[in-house]
Amino acid sequence: MFSRTPPPDSKTPPSEFKRFDAPTPSSPPSPTSALGAGTGVAQSAMNRGAGGGFSMGSLIGSDLTISGQSLRIVTRGTLQVDGIVEGDVIGSEVIIGEKGHVTGIVSGESIIVRGRVSGTIRGVSVALVSGAHVEGDVHHHQLSVEQGAHLDGRVRRPENTNDLKPQFDAPAQPKA
Repeated sequence: MFSRTPPPDSKTPPSEFKRFDAPTPSSPPSPTSALGAGTGVAQSAMNRGAGGGFSMGSLIGSDLTISGQSLRIVTRGTLQVDGIVEGDVIGSEVIIGEKGHVTGIVSGESIIVRGRVSGTIRGVSVALVSGAHVEGDVHHHQLSVEQGAHLDGRVRRPENTNDLKPQFDAPAQPKA
């Protein structure tokens, strides 16, 4: 699958666009990139690739349910969850869509919750948007809770921000 065509104001010719599934080096998103005025999920889910083009982040669609024992979904980019995940979700930027539901740990530098999370959230910047429903603890450096968001759990702010950064390396497999 290829990435979409560039916006009309893009200076990058289509020949420089990379395949959607090919890893492209990009700088990590700003922890508040999707929290500023005028930015939306579509904008925050786009990363600028090395060639100057845009590549969309990963998406778990609303028709998907992903579950498994000790499941971990890990990306170094942006991940939007619109379906159901029973396991841990880790990324630089994690967006739980309005119909998304995660049961497990959600970890990232920037986390935006519009749907449901049943479990712990660990992020440098965490935003609970109106309509969000969180049952579990929130560990953060910067927290935004809009009117209409539901939070049932403890809120913690560790002294060291590095404790909140996502761990992209998979843990050692247990011996059988």
